[in-house]
Amino acid sequence: GGHDHGHGHKEEEAHGGHDHGHDHHAPKEQEEAHGGCGHDHDHGDHDHGHDHAPNEAAHDHGGHEHGHDHGHGAAAAADADAAAVDADTADAAAPAGGTAADGATSGAGVGSGVGSGVGAGVALTKLRKIDLGGNRIRTLAGVGACVGLQELWLGKNKITNMDDNLEGLTNLVRLDIQCNRITEITHLETLTNLEELYLSRNGIAKAGGLGMLASLNTIDLSNNRLTSTEGLEVAPALEEVWLSANQIPTFEAVGTLEALPAVSCVYLEHNPVASEVDYRERLKTMLPTLTQIDAIALPRR
Repeated sequence: GGHDHGHGHKEEEAHGGHDHGHDHHAPKEQEEAHGGCGHDHDHGDHDHGHDHAPNEAAHDHGGHEHGHDHGHGAAAAADADAAAVDADTADAAAPAGGTAADGATSGAGVGSGVGSGVGAGVALTKLRKIDLGGNRIRTLAGVGACVGLQELWLGKNKITNMDDNLEGLTNLVRLDIQCNRITEITHLETLTNLEELYLSRNGIAKAGGLGMLASLNTIDLSNNRLTSTEGLEVAPALEEVWLSANQIPTFEAVGTLEALPAVSCVYLEHNPVASEVDYRERLKTMLPTLTQIDAIALPRR
């Protein structure tokens, strides 16, 4: 049920309310170890799936709730291969007046402990949306066959690399690989239709690989290991930049945001820079197009 991307604006409309829920206030030592997503590094393939409950400080976020919070009930534990085949059949039989997404939206394997790669042995070429969050997926092998995908949700898995399986997904509009084990942003050059990219709670130290994403308007890199905003300036359509709970120390380290002509919302709370005197006033002066800083809407001038 429903992706809650929690900022209270376009995500909720777009995702029909799926809870992709980052609990941004997970203990820092857990963040550093595995992105705060409760990965079971030392327990074989038993996914203990800790969902860190947000504390009272979560109100400061305006409620970023990314990161899948799927129920792991019996219904969700359906056979992944059978679900994938059913989705493909439904898609092929979709009425001419309907959209492919209507007939080919799949939760195949969600919450069911699907492991290894994404593929289920069937090339779902007409699939438009798939949510495989909260599993034990370690690679993107197989996803490249789903060339019609517009939305791909892979939060709360064990993926370590953004590899060349992404390159053929040229129709993607939304990509969510938050709460995984990714350390570098790669293989996005061909995704020129991508508008929203969710990579929170990984181990990313630099925002690279965005240079060809001319349509990208929203990026979530909160709860990573960034020390500056270098690399974001090459995506000129960015409007929303979520960088909470990184290691960004000073205003100089966010200077590249000045190259974004349409930036309207920036989250920098829980970075050292947010402790600077007159933090919000100085950030607004630096970025006059801002209408929101963290969860605070700015008064119009």
